[in-house]
Amino acid sequence: VEATRPDLVFTSCEEFSVLRGVVLERYLSEGDRLSISVAQVSNGDGVILRLRLLDAEGRARYAARGFAERKGATLDILPERPRGLARLERTVYDGVALFHGDAFQVIVGAPDIGDAGLEATLQGSAARGWGAGSWATDPALIDGALQLALLWTCDAEGGAALPTSVKSFRRFTRGLVSSDIRAILVGRERTADRSTSDLVLVDASGAAIAELRGVEMHVLPGSRRSPSVRV
Repeated sequence: VEATRPDLVFTSCEEFSVLRGVVLERYLSEGDRLSISVAQVSNGDGVILRLRLLDAEGRARYAARGFAERKGATLDILPERPRGLARLERTVYDGVALFHGDAFQVIVGAPDIGDAGLEATLQGSAARGWGAGSWATDPALIDGALQLALLWTCDAEGGAALPTSVKSFRRFTRGLVSSDIRAILVGRERTADRSTSDLVLVDASGAAIAELRGVEMHVLPGSRRSPSVRV
C-alpha cells in the first residue's frame, strides 16, 4: 500500500480472504515467485486499493482491500482480559493444532485460555532470529496472533484449523518489536467447524501495536478423528 501511495500512511487491510492456498513447491531450491497486484478504486483525501496476491501463472491466491490516510490509525480503548481464563495445561506446540517449527514458535510459555478467549505472551521476529530489515509490520507477531486464534478454535474439541479470512487488520506501530508482547483474544463465535475472534497486541508500555478483527478459522475436515487428537 505504501509503495503505491508513498504520500499516505497505511491504516488498515480489510476483507482479507484466502481464495486458494499457497504451496511453496520450490522453497528449498530456487524459490517460488509471487506478485501483488494493486489497483486504486477510490479518490479523495485517503485511498482504497484493491490488493491481490498472484502466483507465477497470474492466478489470484489472496485478496484484500488496503486503506491509506494522511495520518496513521490509533486505538484508544484496549479490550479487557476475558473472564474465566485458566492456564493451558498441555503442550502448546503439540504437532497437531500447532505444528510450527522452532523459528515460528513465538508463543512464550502457556497462555491463559477459556470459553471467552485467551491471553498470551508473544515474541517478535527479532527474538526468533528472523533477521533485521526495513519491515513495515512484525511478521512473527501477526503469525503468532493467528496461531492463538487457531489454539482457541481447537481448545475445546481438539483437531487443527487454518485461517480463511480476516475482517480487518490495523497497524499502530511500524517495524519490528524489541520486547515480548501481550496478546488478548476475545472470542466472538466458536462452533464445531469454525470460529471468529478479535485480537489486540499490546507492548510493555500498554500501547497497542496491532489489531485483527473478525479472524475466521475453519477446522480441517477429519482432523478431529485422528487417534492422536485430544477428545
